[in-house]
Amino acid sequence: MLREPARGDWSPGQYGKFAAERSQPFFDLLSLMDPVEGGTAADLGCGPGELTRLALEELHLATIVGVDNSPAMLASAEQRSGGGVSFVSGDIATWQSSAPVDVVIAAASLQWVPHHREVLRHWTAALAPGGQLAVQVPANAHAATHVLAAQMCGEEPYASAFGANGPPPDPVHDNVLAPDDYARILDDLGFVEQSVTLRVYPHRLANVRAAVEWVKGTTLTRIEKRLPDDTYARFLFEYEERLGELLDHAEPLFYPFSRILFWGRVAT
Repeated sequence: MLREPARGDWSPGQYGKFAAERSQPFFDLLSLMDPVEGGTAADLGCGPGELTRLALEELHLATIVGVDNSPAMLASAEQRSGGGVSFVSGDIATWQSSAPVDVVIAAASLQWVPHHREVLRHWTAALAPGGQLAVQVPANAHAATHVLAAQMCGEEPYASAFGANGPPPDPVHDNVLAPDDYARILDDLGFVEQSVTLRVYPHRLANVRAAVEWVKGTTLTRIEKRLPDDTYARFLFEYEERLGELLDHAEPLFYPFSRILFWGRVAT
């Protein structure tokens, strides 16, 4: 039986509330790639692991290792290990493979680490000749859900509650680059083929509370981790009230989500 995640850790249950919506960009990422019969792969930032196994099957791989730094996510993922799928704890920014791999996948994980040019250089070095890199990152720092969270972090009583280090930054705002920047990076790194796309996913949620539930499983985890329980509860209450005002308390709520998908292949 799985234990409840530690406070501030990723929650597989919370994250999975919108599994269908979150999985569509992964399917689109796989569609950019060519199968590698009997190949090897790494899924960096694998989360609960369902999509790691899907990649193994869709790409006809022999083995794939999922890498994540969340104990709760890895505990959930371990239920899906076996048959060529395995999971390890690790930092995707410094991940190294013991042998070259045919495929590196990173779906909705790269945004959590800075210095993308250097990280992508590191990942590219792990590819075998002819290997493929496929990455998807949110590009929605402009969305009301993100803008409001950042604004509230700078207001009292929350700003003081974060302590001397101040509020946690929004990694999407601070780390994610423009699509053409990723195209330039892939070219600089020697990719002989590439595809870079900005795509808007049109989600329709029941109401504003559903949008809050969505971001509780992602961007708000950085805030939950840094605030005392009672202060975070107050933050959530105020956040939902103010987000409702910004979004006109729409029911249903149209929730467009911008993402960057990019793929590349190195020379053989």
